[in-house]
Amino acid sequence: MLDAYERISEELNQAPWFGRTPDLTRMDALLDELGLPQANTKNIIVTGTDGKGSVCSYLHSILGRRYKVGRFISPHLEEWTERITVGKDDISKEDFARLYVKVMEGAKKACRVSGEMPTVFERLLAMALLYFEEQGTEWNVIEVGIEGHYDSTNLLPAKAVVVTSVGMDHMRLLGNTIEEIADAISAAFRPHAVAVIGKTDPAAMNILEVNARRKKATVYRYGRDFWYDGKFLSYSGSLDFQLALRGVHQWYNASAAIQTVLALSSTELNNIDASDIQEGLREAFWPGRMETVRENPLIILDGAHNPHAAQSLRTSLDLLYPGKKWNIFFAAMKDKDWRSVLTQFLDLANHVYVVRMPYERAESPETIVEFLKEKGTSSSVCEEQDVIKCDEDALVFGSLYLVGDVRRLTRNAVHSF
Repeated sequence: MLDAYERISEELNQAPWFGRTPDLTRMDALLDELGLPQANTKNIIVTGTDGKGSVCSYLHSILGRRYKVGRFISPHLEEWTERITVGKDDISKEDFARLYVKVMEGAKKACRVSGEMPTVFERLLAMALLYFEEQGTEWNVIEVGIEGHYDSTNLLPAKAVVVTSVGMDHMRLLGNTIEEIADAISAAFRPHAVAVIGKTDPAAMNILEVNARRKKATVYRYGRDFWYDGKFLSYSGSLDFQLALRGVHQWYNASAAIQTVLALSSTELNNIDASDIQEGLREAFWPGRMETVRENPLIILDGAHNPHAAQSLRTSLDLLYPGKKWNIFFAAMKDKDWRSVLTQFLDLANHVYVVRMPYERAESPETIVEFLKEKGTSSSVCEEQDVIKCDEDALVFGSLYLVGDVRRLTRNAVHSF
């Protein structure tokens, strides 16, 4: 018999990810019913195509050295509870179940106004806000959902908004060009708040800055106001730092986090000093991103699932493992541009194993194998369990669902991490 948390997990797996209409009515009605959000909450909103989770992890770790900090992220890799964190601890399964019941009670009443029940993301965001209120957090680091004008986080007050990057993903909702996507992501900027624009396409940066300034935000732009060249640099000074997270792109993600903290330090974060930033960055961990889960033979997991993230992964592999060939384990969702993702790694492949995944959204492995045959790449279909049976160095990417499943399998295998 399933316990309350397991029943709720099953319900969330079956619940709608998108509403019938793209608007904020559902979330607005739900927040009103629950008495949220509180106007005095100090939130930092993190948006962008890739790097959101890493930047959230950096900010959470830095601020957590001096303040009680809540963090809300998506998606999770293994458990729903990973999405809501206070301090160093994820929400317990008992509290998760309790708050889900409370939110759904409010949702049924709010439905009379909105006409439909909240989506999965909206339910979880409401739960996070309730939990942060109960725990008395001083700051919250909140990752957006799908970005754009109708992201539920747009209803929350914020002291700062960080745009990590702009790439080709979620085009059905955000637009078909970099410029259109940047314009949609700009909806996250808050009037008179801090706006930090991370390293990304120059055309996107121009659009982001124009839109931020229209809201009279204080803008800090990578490459002009701050940058990375072996250390964090800005016109106000420099900072050496080390990271536990691997990957070239992490230097830029960390730089955006540093700039956010510095921008707020004069008024909002006056307890944070340079050592807090350095120690926070050194201690920050974000699973499933260039993560080694087995040393010998090697298994590396990465959540790269769009062309922009794939390019970052490829750059990091070329730097850290120059000329190395891999047994690639790959899977993807149907709605992702998996062909552009996979093509970037074909010259690194000894063989590509296309993993069959137990998810309705997953692309058929036979379809991917057919594509690889056309490219002249050796490939075959395998099961998730086959990843940990591989006796040669393996690279696993293409889907966060795959990464989460392999993490679980690896932890349960003889090789622990």
